[in-house]
Order: sequence, then C-alpha cells, then structure tokens
Amino acid sequence: MLPPGGADAAGYASRVTPRLPPALATLAALAVCGALAAADAPEPPAAERLVVMVSLDTTRADRLGGPYGNARGLTPNLDAFAAESVAFTDTWATANLTSMSHASLFTSRYPSELGKVSGEFHLGGNAQTLPEILQLYGWKNRAFTSGGHLNRDFGLDRGFDWFAWTPFQGSFWHTLPALFAALDAHPPAGKELLFVHSYDAHAPYLAVAPFGLAWADPAAPRDSAGHHAVSSRLGTELVYDNLLFRAPSMLGFLVRRRAARHWDEAARADTRREAAAVALKSPNDVEVFSPLDATYVRDAYDGAVAYEDAMFGELVAGLKARGLYDRAILVVFADHGEALGEEGRWGHGESLAQAELHVPLTIRVPGMAPRVVTAPTSLLDVLPTLGELLGVVVPAQSRGQSLVPWLRGEEGPAHAWRFAEGNQRQSMARSATGQLTFEGVAPGSTFYAEALRTAALEGPAFRGTGDAASLEGRARYREAMLAWQAGLDTRVNAESASPEAVKEMRANGYFTP
Repeated sequence: MLPPGGADAAGYASRVTPRLPPALATLAALAVCGALAAADAPEPPAAERLVVMVSLDTTRADRLGGPYGNARGLTPNLDAFAAESVAFTDTWATANLTSMSHASLFTSRYPSELGKVSGEFHLGGNAQTLPEILQLYGWKNRAFTSGGHLNRDFGLDRGFDWFAWTPFQGSFWHTLPALFAALDAHPPAGKELLFVHSYDAHAPYLAVAPFGLAWADPAAPRDSAGHHAVSSRLGTELVYDNLLFRAPSMLGFLVRRRAARHWDEAARADTRREAAAVALKSPNDVEVFSPLDATYVRDAYDGAVAYEDAMFGELVAGLKARGLYDRAILVVFADHGEALGEEGRWGHGESLAQAELHVPLTIRVPGMAPRVVTAPTSLLDVLPTLGELLGVVVPAQSRGQSLVPWLRGEEGPAHAWRFAEGNQRQSMARSATGQLTFEGVAPGSTFYAEALRTAALEGPAFRGTGDAASLEGRARYREAMLAWQAGLDTRVNAESASPEAVKEMRANGYFTP
C-alpha cells in the first residue's frame, strides 16, 4: 500500500534500515540519517500489564529469516525480534481468510463454530473473544486495524473499547500513526491490550520505493503478464496456473466453476477451454503467464514483505521510545499465508495447503529466554497462552493449548492433529507425516459428517499428501476428521456479514460458493 500522496516515503528509514539488494544498498544508506534514541522505560507498577498483538496479514512463514529459514534478507527487524523471543516455526492457521482466521484466534474455536464458513463470515455471539474475556478482569482493549475484512462489519470489534480501522485495505503506514497518537494522548495506565494490524503483504504487492520491486529483475518488461498481475486491482488473484485473466468478471466465473474441486489436471483442462473461448471473444482478456512472470510476482510479494518488516521496525522503535517495549508481552503472527504458484494457485482463499496456512508465530515475554520451538502448534493456542500468562480463565470449549511451558524453557504441548476450514467447502486434517483435504460439503453443514463418512476415498472429494496419499492412510485421516467434527459445536448464533461487507469482499476478488 502506497503512503498518502505527498508523504515522505523515506521517513521511516531514518530509524530502521532494511536489508536491500546490493544495487540499492548504497542508495538506501544515503537516506538513513541516524537512529532514534529510545527513551528510558520507567519501572511499571507491579499490577500494570501490557499486551501488544501484531497481525501481519497474508504473510508466509517461509518469507521470514532467522528461525524461519529465509536467506533473502527480507525481514531484518522481524528476525531481530525473533532472536529475543520464542519463535514457533510450525504454526498453522485454521482458515485461509482474514475474517475467519482472526475470529478463530480471538476465540480459540474453529470457524464453523463461529459463523458461516465463507466470504460472508460474521463472528457469532456464542463464543467469547479474548478482548471480552479480558474486559471481565478490568482490562482496556484498543485495536488499530487496516480495514478491509478486519472491521465491525464482520463482528471482529467485540470486546474492544476502541476499534479504529481504515475504510480500505490499509498499511502500517496508516495504523501506526493512529496507534502512536492514541498512546501519546492516553498512555496505558493499567492492564491493556493493544491490537495492531496491516495488509502490507496483501495483493496487490505495490509497496513504496525502494521496496516494491527491489527484488525483481529490473529488465522485466513493463507490458508483461507478470507486471499486469501485480498492477491490477485484484493483484495475482487473477492468475490461474499458466494463464492470466485480465477481465475481473472472469474471476468470479472461474471460481464458481472450480468450487469444491481440487486444482488437478481436470481443473486445468477446464480452465484452458475457458481461456480459449475467452480468447476468441476478447483476445486481450487472457494472457499466457510464463515462469518469468511468476518469478516477477513472487519478487513483488517479497518486496511487500520487506516493506512490512520496515514498518514493523517502526512499531518496535515507537514502543521503545514510549517506554513500553520492555514491559510488554508481544505476540506477532500472520492470519494466513499466500499461494505463489504452488499447484498452479495464486492468492489465498481457495486452498488449505501449506502455502496458505503455514504462518509465523513469535511471542516475547519479559524475563523469558528466547528459543526456537519446532513442535506443531496452531493459532488456536494464542488465547489459552495469554490466558495462562495473564491469570485469566478462558472458556472450557477452547480448542487450543497453552504454550506457556515452551515459553518457560520446558517441554510443552504439541498437536498430534491440526484441522482447518476453507471458504470453498473444504476442510483438512494434518499430522506430522501428511495431510488429507476433503472438499464438496461446507464445514458446519448438517450433511458434512455423513458426506465425509461415505464419500469414496479414491474419489475426487479427497486429496492426500505424505502418508495420507494411500487409501489406507486416507482412512486413518478420515477417522481423525470425523472425531474432530463430532466434537465441534456448530450451533452458531450468527448472521452473515452485511451486504456492504460482502460487496467489498467480492470487489477484492473473494467469491463464495
């Protein structure tokens, strides 16, 4: 997201220096004029607590360095933060859409227990959220979000005393000034939760210079399909396998046609036939999307992640300058990832594969030593973890596990099975050795258990990887999914999102069956 017109795009670089490709390193160095001295943090009263939750929307775990393994140098600030925190490197989200994933994190419940599993999701009233629970214990809760699908229209403001959002999919560029202004006007004076969110890594990946295309080939032609994908209103969500559809109306048709279908050779054949028909009618509405185009889009995504990291550095600097960083519990996570060509998919919301569900989760607790935890964890674990850290009781229906033992340097819990739900009538079970995806019936449907139990394991409803690829393995995973589903409370007290919210979802490329 570009900063407002006329704003100094290099203003944040005065305090945080991003690691750039060699060609830009010298130029960036000239823009850096020194480091901001952080104010000495006063010793807080014993009863005072502060929690800062930072949501990095659409950020893949494999784009972070340090314990997450990326060697491209995209995230020096997040890497430095991980080095002084506990980094959970095998964390998975429970959903592939912003609204559902955040609702799940706030409640430690699965999306089908909270609302309609689709782009029309609205958080129901039958599950308490983290902010609502904290309010019972005298906490004040303030949220600064980047609009889009994290706003009141989706029921995600429950429990917040202050909930600010932009009327568009915004950036840390927008949320951080609002956060800092609020902290200066009303400094935390007791137990407080601050929630900060941005869409900086979300499509279209058009970060400000020098980040936007800093990792892309400068010789890439500006009239290429890759450039068209990045610069379009819907970003890479117009790309299907090796084809780019430039007409937004085609996107909805293709998604509806492919609903509840695996992206296999049959789906590819259908898309190629549609592409041929479109090309005959409107030759300029479909282009071949080459491997070079795919690389260009991935590089643009990396630039967006690098910009997000620089702004995260601004957040850390701002907290330090106000004496808040060293006494705060910080929880940094992504709500979901982003497909970048895996299995022919781009964007998110259509698949429950690793690219869309494997996310970073890093927790810093004052006084607790840093470490790297590779055990299987989930975003469902955030609520129970904070509950134990803060001494508040969380609902017995919580599906996650407290990670506090890991934070203390002990052996902690690990999920034998992890489950997720998608807005294209999908659900999945994942173990340490494989994953089984089931498609065709929406999670929460009264028909779901019967369809899951009776569908042919060798049929198109199932797709397995690892030891779930064999029919014998699929049977074991299906039993795990049936047991999981039987334990869910899907008697949801929720309405669909407002017509305005649904309209916005569709305008941004999200379609539901």
